[in-house]
Amino acid sequence: MARILFLTSSYPSSPEDGVCGFIDDLARTLVESHGHSVRVLAPPGDFTGFEPVEVRAVGHPWPFARRLLAGVDLGATVRGSRAGQSEAVSLTLALAGAAFMSRSWADVTISHWLTPSALAASLAGIRPHVAVAHGGDVHLLAGLPAGRQLARFVVVNADRIVCVSDDLGRRLVSLAPAAASKLDVIPMGARLGPEPNPPEVRAFRDSHSTDGYTRVLFLGRLQPIKGVDVLIEAASRVPGIDLWIAGDGPEHARLIEQAQAARLRVSFLGRIDRRERRVALAACDVVAIPSRIEQNGRMEGTPVVCAESYVSGRPVIATRTGGLVDAVEDGKTGLLVPPDDAEALAHALRRFSTDPELGRRLAEGARAVAPRFDMATTAAAFDTIVADVIEANRSTRG
Repeated sequence: MARILFLTSSYPSSPEDGVCGFIDDLARTLVESHGHSVRVLAPPGDFTGFEPVEVRAVGHPWPFARRLLAGVDLGATVRGSRAGQSEAVSLTLALAGAAFMSRSWADVTISHWLTPSALAASLAGIRPHVAVAHGGDVHLLAGLPAGRQLARFVVVNADRIVCVSDDLGRRLVSLAPAAASKLDVIPMGARLGPEPNPPEVRAFRDSHSTDGYTRVLFLGRLQPIKGVDVLIEAASRVPGIDLWIAGDGPEHARLIEQAQAARLRVSFLGRIDRRERRVALAACDVVAIPSRIEQNGRMEGTPVVCAESYVSGRPVIATRTGGLVDAVEDGKTGLLVPPDDAEALAHALRRFSTDPELGRRLAEGARAVAPRFDMATTAAAFDTIVADVIEANRSTRG
């Protein structure tokens, strides 16, 4: 069994926090199901209760009020902010130093997000090294003046590269062609825990829905790239829809005003923990993922909520962006629509709400692909990669 070092710029603030919970889920599954030891190096946070995973906070010498903490969206924090960008450099160097200090402990390092984590591992000269691209990191590198050079530096200094979707893999290879020979595509799976009990689910439905209405759930951070404003506009055009919006973020107040102006029945659930996510997924009929492509070309990789939906047996209505094009089989596991098209999204919602047979067929499709998107499958793939890179490193040394 291996000692695995995780480097990450984001991590849940508590075991029940859903923000970047997939990183903790992967670490926990590698420990519990595969017998590895995992140590995580992450920005400052309160990391109590994460056993059997060992989580260590990495302090960095940024002298002002820190914004890059464990549960923070690094991309959103640094975008357009010189102070945020300077702090990101400070965090990268601190992660590199902490990784270097842990090199004698670790058999292999897995870095989540190419920047700053994989860049930090590369600067520290850590090998063997598996770099994982999640989406925003590749876009960030594509937009930096020296981004192509940084991407190639990371790729050269990694033994394997993992991308969460085929689309993301193609975008990374366009930046760093050498990635093609090291690339694995592994969806970041979901680990949801036990099924909620039926009375709990009924109570949730009774509190947030109307009898006979179609229950549509959005789960995610309320920021422009998520396209929740388009979802609200679309839902306002379709009668018989109960919209549940779970999450928090900078768009929260504006979205409430939009829903009120549209006289739409919307339940804003706020930031919910993992257990509440499980209940909401069990209680809804369909999950909406209305991600958009921003003007600067930024798009998401594959939102983990897609995996969570399938593992819960729920189909999705999603936009044709990023990894969603690969993850959603149109007409089989969900419905795909163009991004930023409220009328097309409304048409998909209308089809789903008025055609019970379509809903049943899509739900069956979601359940059929669920094993592919389960964290157990993701962890097994990483377990194989870990064994391969450790063996290859030993052979090279020998």
